[in-house]
Amino acid sequence: MFEQKLSEPKTETIKAFDTPEKIATIKNHAEIMIDRIHFEKPSALVFLDRAARPISWILVEAWKKRYPKEKLPPIKYIDIGPVKRRLAKEAPADGRNNLFDPNQGLDNYFDKNEWHERTINSEKTKKIWQKLEVDDVLKKMSPDLNGKNGTVLIIDDYPGSGRTAQLAQDFLKFHFPDIRFETDTFFNEIDVMNFNKKNFMGTALPWNTEKEYTLMAGDEADEDNRILAKTEKDIEKRKKGLALKQEIKELFIDFK
Repeated sequence: MFEQKLSEPKTETIKAFDTPEKIATIKNHAEIMIDRIHFEKPSALVFLDRAARPISWILVEAWKKRYPKEKLPPIKYIDIGPVKRRLAKEAPADGRNNLFDPNQGLDNYFDKNEWHERTINSEKTKKIWQKLEVDDVLKKMSPDLNGKNGTVLIIDDYPGSGRTAQLAQDFLKFHFPDIRFETDTFFNEIDVMNFNKKNFMGTALPWNTEKEYTLMAGDEADEDNRILAKTEKDIEKRKKGLALKQEIKELFIDFK
């Protein structure tokens, strides 16, 4: 998915990575991940919108410096949020009396055991996924996902409970049964020490709380039939995302 070309505003100046520890962590994880990609040569990389979109920018810059004569596998994005919401609304947990409350949050709604019952092995889930109007989107992804390697790497930002990546893997496997999907995360649990924030679970980075940093628009309540996030078109709201992309680019100027 390519971002729409817009008349861009002058970028702001931000410091998302404002300590030596944060910078070292970003570069170290980028090195590990691009080396894995280079060695395994997956057919494509699928990043989970919106939290992992800036991770794709990081890997692109690191790859250009370390492997300047080689092409990074094709990059695709999928927003699994609408799939989560559709699942919560139409396949409530057995024995659960309360309906899904959007303000409660999906990860709070499902406990781990209930969540993993909603995989491609559930007939109820299959029927829900068949109703999603995403055939055209998946058809456009198909040529890149069905590469000669046969493996596609799904990348999220932080492991957390692992539910989101698991759902994305199950969802894509349902639509592409002949492709092998693997998952990975850029950050790990230890990184919380460097990217911490009070009352925030996981790595607290600007784009985790402000979607403007991803250059993608926010969710609409009635958009449960899509798997692609929408490009943010508001010029002012794009400033933060453009500033973050520039900071990432400068971060890897001397990367080897």
